[in-house]
Amino acid sequence: PAGPNRDSLCSQTRSTPAGGQICPKTVQKVTKRREKNRDAARKSRRKQTERADELHEELQDLERSNSAFQKEIAELKKDLIFYQMTLKRHKPYCRLTASSPSSPSTFHIWKRW
Repeated sequence: PAGPNRDSLCSQTRSTPAGGQICPKTVQKVTKRREKNRDAARKSRRKQTERADELHEELQDLERSNSAFQKEIAELKKDLIFYQMTLKRHKPYCRLTASSPSSPSTFHIWKRW
């Protein structure tokens, strides 16, 4: 800001490419602000990179878990088919179906087949 105190604070001015004058204190402030901004930007980029690395690790962990769950599901489906087939083969020979069901849970199992 231009004013009566400007000359006393800025006794040594520098010329600008546009032909104006800049006070050395102003240059220091601008330089200091640029350095702070550069440091803040560097810190922000570092934190962003760290966060991306953390997310990448989490993604890999989740993919491994998902793969393990998919394998477990496949095994359980195989078991289910095995037991369904075993039950189907057993049903014609089972004495429980010939008589009245002894318990509601038994009736429920056979009702599905």
